[in-house]
Amino acid sequence: MLPVLIYGDLSRPVTQFLVLVCEEKGVAYCIEPHSEESDQAALQHEGGHFYSAIAAAVYLDALLPEISLLPESPVALGAMWESLMADRLSQDKLATALAHSPFLVGETLTLADLYWYTHGGKDNKESDAIVNWRESLSERVSATTLEGLKASMEAG
Repeated sequence: MLPVLIYGDLSRPVTQFLVLVCEEKGVAYCIEPHSEESDQAALQHEGGHFYSAIAAAVYLDALLPEISLLPESPVALGAMWESLMADRLSQDKLATALAHSPFLVGETLTLADLYWYTHGGKDNKESDAIVNWRESLSERVSATTLEGLKASMEAG
């Protein structure tokens, strides 16, 4: 399989999200600079051009279905889409979602976790559940790889 091309900058949450998805799925990728003046896709692969990071992530998930980032339960799947379609998740909503499970929509990592890990702002008044969730995600191989990429890009 050819590597996917992620168009973006590692300082942007959308690029970070797609890198995390690729890392979790084991999909080879290259990061190409994104021109703000052009109407460039967020991700390109084998003739497919995806302008939405969420659509790109669902595509990536379908490439390797044996390593799924979509929940199996219809209720959890609906909750995942509900969170992905929200403009933002408040600290209260995050805390409520994490009060009974280690991830946002259940017992397994999903696209919602990766998305809100990269897109959610940190608040000094985060609940213990949110702090634990962030820490557990930051310890994943995908997140440590992302941090290493960001550090090497910042170093020049």
